[in-house]
Amino acid sequence: MDIRIFKTVVFSVMCFVMCSAQLVYANNSRIDGIYIVNRLMDNKVNTGGSSIVTRIRLTFDGAGSGAYETLESSVGVDDAGSFSYNVSPDGILSIDGNDEGIVSPDGHTFVISNADSSDDAVFLGVGIKQGTGLSNSTLKGTYINNQFMDDEVNTGGYSIVTRQWINSDGAGSMTYETLESSVDAMDAGSYSHNVSSDGIISIDGKDGDAGIISPDGYVFTISDADPYDDDAVFLMVGIKLQKDRGDSSSSSSSSSSGCFIGTTVYGTPMAAEIGF
Repeated sequence: MDIRIFKTVVFSVMCFVMCSAQLVYANNSRIDGIYIVNRLMDNKVNTGGSSIVTRIRLTFDGAGSGAYETLESSVGVDDAGSFSYNVSPDGILSIDGNDEGIVSPDGHTFVISNADSSDDAVFLGVGIKQGTGLSNSTLKGTYINNQFMDDEVNTGGYSIVTRQWINSDGAGSMTYETLESSVDAMDAGSYSHNVSSDGIISIDGKDGDAGIISPDGYVFTISDADPYDDDAVFLMVGIKLQKDRGDSSSSSSSSSSGCFIGTTVYGTPMAAEIGF
């Protein structure tokens, strides 16, 4: 082979390998930093159902490795460890090559699930990145909240799905109104909350209720990991209405297009092992 051709081939291969490596790194860097995950699990999906709600801190290094630590669990299990992850060019997230989900384009939010019930366990988790300089004013405006609850977690399990209209004044108070419920429990009320500088949400007077809001204030997730106060655990996710966002996407004439990845929770509650 002509030495010039050989050098060209070698150089091309080297460029391909280097660019591929940079591409993988760039994809994995979409999710970087500390995230709080609220996860609803069923670790007996084939044998009767057993709801577990877990709040977990995940730390991603932006290069394919991470660490997790359980902050609170409805079954009182503390766990910590490490994992590997990969983000594809279109945002598909996989952890340890098994659990799969998707990351938002800005990297602030991800959803991940395990739909393989061969080990008698499935789960759905929502992760939001911790921010800086946040406050009660970050959680302000009108949100639509979807909630999945096991209302009899200690006595056999009873699934309830609820959709609510939530309005937050940005000063620590919220009002809510139920729009639809699988048990026709239409109610309304109010409660107080606090948002810390890193986005952690605490609900006053509710043991075990805590969550996180995204740095831009568009998405929040809250879970109840204490099954002993009222025999219930839940996972809720709220998204701010576009009209309250104050950006170009709030136009009433705007339309949605593209590809969406959705995960549906239904039937008896969701679950899997504590660690990732």
